[in-house]
Amino acid sequence: MKAISLKQPWAFLVVHGYKPIEFRYRRDKFRGECYVQASKTFDDWGYEWLLQHPELPGVDQVEHAMWCPKTDTDFGSLVGKITITDCISVEQANLFYPDEMWLTVCQRTLGDIAYIIKNPIAFPYGIPCKGKIAPLFFEVEEPEIL
Repeated sequence: MKAISLKQPWAFLVVHGYKPIEFRYRRDKFRGECYVQASKTFDDWGYEWLLQHPELPGVDQVEHAMWCPKTDTDFGSLVGKITITDCISVEQANLFYPDEMWLTVCQRTLGDIAYIIKNPIAFPYGIPCKGKIAPLFFEVEEPEIL
């Protein structure tokens, strides 16, 4: 099965359904179900950026979650599953999803390619898994406990 590595707090937002679009600067042909692997590093810049945009869905939840005691399963683990349904330019995404707040607020700040996410599922606990930066979607073994 494929996986995509996201830094926290982005992984949290994606698997909990608050962020239905993942922004990147490159395209990929992959479509379908994949795991979300929470990277071992935290995106401090992203966290500060989110706090400046409290109107975005889930930002209040991120702020709370980031101040709660952390466990090892928050980082370096599979934290959920999503379905990638499309990979389009931000301009196209604005046409297809004119009411999507993430597109309105981001305006290419986080990337000019939009990966459309459906069916997010957050796991109750993380499953240790080493991530990769490249390729964007990488192969992982199906965890036995799922």
